[in-house]
Amino acid sequence: MNTIKMYQTPLPRAVALDCAFVGDRKNTLVKAHSTLNRRTLFAGGAALGTVGMLAACSGKNGGSGSTQAAATAGANIADLVKINKQDVSALKSGGKLRLAVTSLGPNFNPLHTQGAVGDNARAISSYNSLLTSGLWQQDYEGKTSPNPDFCTEFTSAMENGKQVLHITLNEKAKFNDGTPLDIEALRATHKVLSDNKTYQIQSTGLYPNIESIEEDGSATRVKVTMSKPSYPIASLFSYVVHPKMTDTDFFANGLVDKPNSDYAAGPFKVAEGGWNSTEKTLTVTRNDKWWGEKPVLESITFRLLDTPAQRSAFANGELDAVNANVVSVYKELENVKNAEFRQGQRLFAGGVVMNPVKVDTPLRRAIMVGLDRKALSDTRFKGLPFNEALPGSRIHMPFSDYYADSMPQAADRKAAAAKILEEAGYAKNGDFYEKDGKRAKVVVNNFSEDNTIKSLARFLSQQLRDLGIESDVDQQPVSNLGKVMSAKEHELSFIGYSVNSDDGTEGTKQFYSREDNDGAGSEEIDAMIEGLFSIEDAKERNLKCNEIEKKHMEEFATSSVFYNGPQIVCCQKNLANYGAFLFDDPQYNPSAWSRIGFTN
Repeated sequence: MNTIKMYQTPLPRAVALDCAFVGDRKNTLVKAHSTLNRRTLFAGGAALGTVGMLAACSGKNGGSGSTQAAATAGANIADLVKINKQDVSALKSGGKLRLAVTSLGPNFNPLHTQGAVGDNARAISSYNSLLTSGLWQQDYEGKTSPNPDFCTEFTSAMENGKQVLHITLNEKAKFNDGTPLDIEALRATHKVLSDNKTYQIQSTGLYPNIESIEEDGSATRVKVTMSKPSYPIASLFSYVVHPKMTDTDFFANGLVDKPNSDYAAGPFKVAEGGWNSTEKTLTVTRNDKWWGEKPVLESITFRLLDTPAQRSAFANGELDAVNANVVSVYKELENVKNAEFRQGQRLFAGGVVMNPVKVDTPLRRAIMVGLDRKALSDTRFKGLPFNEALPGSRIHMPFSDYYADSMPQAADRKAAAAKILEEAGYAKNGDFYEKDGKRAKVVVNNFSEDNTIKSLARFLSQQLRDLGIESDVDQQPVSNLGKVMSAKEHELSFIGYSVNSDDGTEGTKQFYSREDNDGAGSEEIDAMIEGLFSIEDAKERNLKCNEIEKKHMEEFATSSVFYNGPQIVCCQKNLANYGAFLFDDPQYNPSAWSRIGFTN
């Protein structure tokens, strides 16, 4: 029996707004994904979550003042980690960390579609590590290994013609209500994550391939038999739920406005009265029941603020760190005393997402090929000391060895868009196309209050009009993101997903299968996706992911990628072990929460 080496495996990706996007990688809108390949949803403004591209600092808060280019294949990605790394022995015990988030509640279940929004999932990870990273942990390179606080062994072998996983759970591990982390928790996780219709999760991943879960000598030694070979193995149990979560009503509603620590396990716990639904703040304190590395900090407070309010709060000394991924924030914070920029790679694929329920396929395909992505990217980053080549993938970062540009290309964008529409029966009537007496129209939904993103939304809407598609902007508060996306009320939104691992397998299923994409896709593509999970070799599997992505983008066009972007975090200078984490974000490495603190 050989221990699986989990190298750069996928964590589910969460959806995020770009405020300066709010967002995670598997694909955490966060959709409930099951691997350390979580891609979380982010939308149009600044998020403190997993963020993106290499940029140089300038001004009084650090940096050379030069512009740096985004990292590409072969880059030394260790250079992209900027966290003011300090040994915990050099930090003072205690202290209160104050962070801003662009999404927080009201649903504190990150596996439910309404709770699967980037910053919300990240806040939850501070007190419920099992629900956000499960049995796994991840380092800055994206290498995944069992988290010894929860799991001491996770192996895979072929036995009697079947793939069998042997899992040894840490006998000290318990949920805060005393329920042990044992076979029943894994069975509950399997039940929830194999049924996306009943539980409204984002994707079932490999869970339908589990044939049985049995004791292997004790309740903490577990044997999982697969019905067929299934990879990557780290896709399994990267979320682990309390058995209470199998109650469908509790799963959907039990954590709404109730971030209950009883069914959680992590270095922090929700403080008594820690959730203030009026002021939109969540405070967590040290968890005296935590058996792992003890936190340096006494408490963390997460505060829901839009991007303009975040920068004002930081400048006024009310926050200890804030994202500065948009020029308005960056410029305003350049001269704040005792602060510095920490910048690295944003692990993010940003652009626009089109709702196949609301926008028909020819319109989506025309928009996909017709948008001037370079102009949109230039508008997004104008004024920041940063540049990047146009990215072309939602599943791989440009510095990945697996990366390929999958976006449709055309020498004449407008002519290509017109050809698609006219072949689908649309005809020009004045400035806009029509079909069957109905004008081609797409609404741009924007959830960011940041002026840069608002300008971007207006510019995008104008580009659509230039293509002959009527368009206007629907401006909404960032707090509406999860609700609107879950209800599928959006048409075209500035949305991005975190790219929190180098393995695109789970992301490919999440983004391109009909099951997880509101029917947008084909039987052929679904069969290609199904075949991915039987490919053991990571390179072969990920190159096949690229093939699927390219085919889906050309034929069904549900999203367009036009930037990754920098991760620039403005921090108080004495804040240690926090900033631009790359893959080693606390959301996927729970011990990172324990190591954050302040220097003496």
